[in-house]
Amino acid sequence: MASSAPTSTGLESPEALARLNAAIMGERNPRGIPSAVFVGQIEEDLSFLRDQIITTEVNIARIFNHDVRRRRQEKDDKLVAELEAK
Repeated sequence: MASSAPTSTGLESPEALARLNAAIMGERNPRGIPSAVFVGQIEEDLSFLRDQIITTEVNIARIFNHDVRRRRQEKDDKLVAELEAK
């Protein structure tokens, strides 16, 4: 399932809301697990996914910052080489 935003959990979809409502109202989920256990599993899964999203965002920021520093250093090195050549 494609997400419209990288940080969206996708819980806004009608199907997801219907499943959560059914689980909260005491129905059994599609796997036959009691609802309380199912809701607990969903909460654990969401917590795990939030942690993974945060970790991914931090890593992307670090890669971006590294690239900015690298390009800045290359630019500085080129400028120094030009000044030394004069």
